[in-house]
Amino acid sequence: MSSLKKNVKIAVALRTARAAIGWNQQEFADEMAVAKSTIARIETLEVSPKADLLLQAMEIFSKAGVQVDFFSGGNLTVVADTQALDNAELRLMNEALRRSDRKGPLTLASEEVARQKMLMGKKGPLTELSQQLAPQDISPIIKGPLSELGEHLLRKRKAKD
Repeated sequence: MSSLKKNVKIAVALRTARAAIGWNQQEFADEMAVAKSTIARIETLEVSPKADLLLQAMEIFSKAGVQVDFFSGGNLTVVADTQALDNAELRLMNEALRRSDRKGPLTLASEEVARQKMLMGKKGPLTELSQQLAPQDISPIIKGPLSELGEHLLRKRKAKD
């Protein structure tokens, strides 16, 4: 495998694992005790990471519930465990952590909140809508990063039932 391909694999791994945890570049840089520009330069293929930095990143990801496997043939495998997904859910639902231009209603997340309120017998603004729409009705409409989170939440809820 060429040096460029290895660096691409590393950049994708860092971005994917970081996103699975819900960290932006600055938060990840803080965890790593490096400058944000170091993370940005690695993720944009401007520099190759040193081995000790890469090992430190894998340890941090592992503690956060995300496993990265560079050695599965030519593939890259990133697996987020339940802990990581639950933490990501909390971060995604926390409006205070969102950029100012991204604050506002989260369609899928709002739907899940409405379903939870309905299950607890509380009325919320989307309760009527949540009673009318089943998850299979919503998934073709809503696509993107939150659709996977919604599917995870629905599987998690079904497993509890």
